[in-house]
Amino acid sequence: MVSEESSNNNKDVESTAARLTSHEKASAASTPSRENASASTTTTTTTTTTTTAAQEERLHKMSGVMGVYAAVILGSLFFIYSMKDVLGYTTQDYTSGFANYVTSPYQYNTAIETVTSPAATTAATINKEEEEEIHHSAAMCVIQKSTLKYFEEWILYHHALGFEKIYLYDNSDDFEVQDWIGKQSQFIQDIVNVTHWPGVKQQVKAYLNCWGRIRDAKSHAWISFFDVDEFVVIKDVKKYPKIMDLLDSLPDHQYGLAINWINFGYNGHLKYEDKPVTLRFQNRAVNETSFVVKSMVRSQVSPKMKNPHWIKYKLTKTKSVYMSRDSRGNVVQGPSNEKQEVRDIALYHYISKSLEEYKDRCNRGDVLRGQADWATMPWCESDEKVLAMLKVREEPVFDDRPWKLLQERVPEYTKRYT
Repeated sequence: MVSEESSNNNKDVESTAARLTSHEKASAASTPSRENASASTTTTTTTTTTTTAAQEERLHKMSGVMGVYAAVILGSLFFIYSMKDVLGYTTQDYTSGFANYVTSPYQYNTAIETVTSPAATTAATINKEEEEEIHHSAAMCVIQKSTLKYFEEWILYHHALGFEKIYLYDNSDDFEVQDWIGKQSQFIQDIVNVTHWPGVKQQVKAYLNCWGRIRDAKSHAWISFFDVDEFVVIKDVKKYPKIMDLLDSLPDHQYGLAINWINFGYNGHLKYEDKPVTLRFQNRAVNETSFVVKSMVRSQVSPKMKNPHWIKYKLTKTKSVYMSRDSRGNVVQGPSNEKQEVRDIALYHYISKSLEEYKDRCNRGDVLRGQADWATMPWCESDEKVLAMLKVREEPVFDDRPWKLLQERVPEYTKRYT
């Protein structure tokens, strides 16, 4: 808008200059008497002075408008930059390219060969021949730090929903997953592939590594990027018994599925209990569908990941960049979906759990931000302040879908708690 108005202003100045030149030429071409010449000179001078004053006033107004626009733009840029950590955006655009995606020197794998230095690959536009080569299944990429007590339930649930493999990246310094996986049943060991991935703010890098490994191996058609406090819920399990049934219903041109959160609060629990999350927290507020989304993507597209909530991707033989869509085909731009589409599928987000578990984040930090970044977060306030915040929303809606699915499909697990 600024450049357009400036252009219009320049046209006004040129038009004014043209009129002045024409007037001067007409005056020079005439041969008036001394008296008429004097009068003509006075008239020309007055007209020129008046026009110049109007022109200067117009330029002054335009410069003021341009200054306002400049201030707004600079202010917006400063706001975005200052909020990048809060919003989860980064100034670096994390891309893998698959030619040199990050690898970890520490590997511990079960039921899959060790991946040490993946070779470069040239991505191709997805076609029918290539799709036939890709294993028709879905996998999950997840990274953890000091949250192992929640994983048995989470793994069993999602495997029962149809996710074939869990790629678990361990962000702990001492590789705590190595000891944990050795104590699990052979069934879980066969499902889980473990990689040690220490360091600060490693979530996006770990996800891109996971994506690249799966893409190159063509081991799964779809990949999800969810946390251990997020449970995929298919609303109509009779229509879509497994996750691939729902994914197969999507059109071929939909390369990503954005899924909205449904948040669950603390349900009045102050302390941690050694029971499944989906058993302890079965109540939520009436309107707890969030704008925030997480995504599942087809494995054979090239990713560009701003953060775990914001993924875009392309077919590398084209210049087109694709965004995710929800289950009803609405395009999702960025990390949120204002349609809040949860009729087919939702991501149940047990965002706080108990007061004790909520505040535990302050002690351990997480895989997206360092511990120092968490010190300013609201859940690091006093117990009284945090509890007051958790109590703001009533939770009258009973919703036990995840626990019911576990009871039906993994009864040997749920019977331990009933």
